[in-house]
Amino acid sequence: RYGYLQIYTHDQYVTQADNNRIKLISAPPSRGYIYDRNGILLADNKPVFTAVVSPDEIDNPEQTLALLTPIFQLSPEEVDEGLKALKKSKNEPVTIKIGLTEQQVAQFSERKPFFKGVSIQSKLTRTYPYAELFAHVIGYVGRINDKELKSINKDLYAGTNLIGKIGVEKYYEDLLHGLPGNESVEADAHGNVLRHLGRKDPIRGNDLYLSLDYGLQVVAS
Repeated sequence: RYGYLQIYTHDQYVTQADNNRIKLISAPPSRGYIYDRNGILLADNKPVFTAVVSPDEIDNPEQTLALLTPIFQLSPEEVDEGLKALKKSKNEPVTIKIGLTEQQVAQFSERKPFFKGVSIQSKLTRTYPYAELFAHVIGYVGRINDKELKSINKDLYAGTNLIGKIGVEKYYEDLLHGLPGNESVEADAHGNVLRHLGRKDPIRGNDLYLSLDYGLQVVAS
């Protein structure tokens, strides 16, 4: 039996052990900034706390999200979207909540040992300093829906679930989005990172300078 396990099935179990021990974490790119003609920033990126679930590390997605709901104040829509994404995803982590409060992060940290495969990460989200003036032109970014998921290159959107929906954000999506990177880490049975093995840095998106003029827009409004 020892010979069978150590010699004949050696490659099989080495592969399984490496899959459990070595993880490839996607590193999403920073979205390009959008400026007016004079360099005034119209679309910015802000870091926020985000709840992420690794589908390959949880046994019961329904139960996991049910237990996380009171901690993260998940809405029924967020639970439904999270379950759909977890069932479709194979190994790619799924974002279930963006913009966690410090209180929610603290509450989860106290219960972290009971939630294998769930982690809090800092990710960038889009903000618009002058949304009331330029929303009709700039547009906005939002969660990738089922229809968009079928048409996009999933490799380019590894680690992120945001995409331009309307306006400049959508029209220039290919320029603004950038290219994702990844990081190889060694993790224990609970998903905790033990050491970093290698990293491929993401390439941030291109900045856009529009012909819009903030001063004229203020006068026109």
